[in-house]
Amino acid sequence: MKFDPKIEPMWLSDDIGIRLFNWCLCIDEKAYNKALAQLAKEGKHLTYAFPDKGATCQFAMCNGEATDCIVMLVENEDPIENAVLLVHEAVHIWQIFCQSIGEKNPSDEFMAYTIQNITHRLYHAYQMALEHREKK
Repeated sequence: MKFDPKIEPMWLSDDIGIRLFNWCLCIDEKAYNKALAQLAKEGKHLTYAFPDKGATCQFAMCNGEATDCIVMLVENEDPIENAVLLVHEAVHIWQIFCQSIGEKNPSDEFMAYTIQNITHRLYHAYQMALEHREKK
């Protein structure tokens, strides 16, 4: 079976310099439900609804630390707005990441490079989903 980024969450859990929690991007409710089902198999449960607009992050926590994150993006017609929303959600991932490693005063460069890396991965997953949709 081929990877379908429109309905299959692309978990982006590889390193960004320091090991991060598992995270994925879902651009529709079907992919979101699939990600929830995958987490439920591991005993992790999120009970949030897919948003009507914009974007949001949902974190699965264990002992006060994030283990997984689902980023949800409701696309709109403006590609710049979609990119800005992904950057916004990347900052939230970075904030939880800093909390999980006990970083209270990160350097400007650490913050900039980490957010850049997270944003790059989110945007790459988004581009894959768009390319897959165009092939259909």
